[in-house]
Amino acid sequence: MSGLDVSESSVASVTPGPLDGIRVVEYGGDVSGPFCGRTLADLGADVVKVEPLDGDPARHHGPFPGDRPDGEHSGLYLFLNANKLGVTLDVTGACGRQVLKQLVAQADVFIDSYPSSSPTAPGLDYAALIDDNPGLIVTSLSPFGLT
Repeated sequence: MSGLDVSESSVASVTPGPLDGIRVVEYGGDVSGPFCGRTLADLGADVVKVEPLDGDPARHHGPFPGDRPDGEHSGLYLFLNANKLGVTLDVTGACGRQVLKQLVAQADVFIDSYPSSSPTAPGLDYAALIDDNPGLIVTSLSPFGLT
């Protein structure tokens, strides 16, 4: 009899990565923060990407299928955000900021890659994040330094 053998011994098991069980919140755009989040996700971490209402800027960078710009099919965006969960929040508003703070309160790692010149939403500065979650690892990434 021919066919596909799907017995337990023939099905490859998924081995947890070294960061299995680590919770990461990624708050940032373009390349540096999302690449860091992608790397952690590839190593088994549960990464939640937080996007602004207008989406990650990487959605506007190609390549695109058929050279037709489409934020849902940006090759750069899809590469940087594989293996992640995502949520869209308006962190300038109280409700969105509260949801983000709840996510961070349950996280092990917080990745921030917005430029230092960007206004930080109230309650998302280092001191406030650590006050809410003393064991939190906070990373701040920039594309090419702070100047």
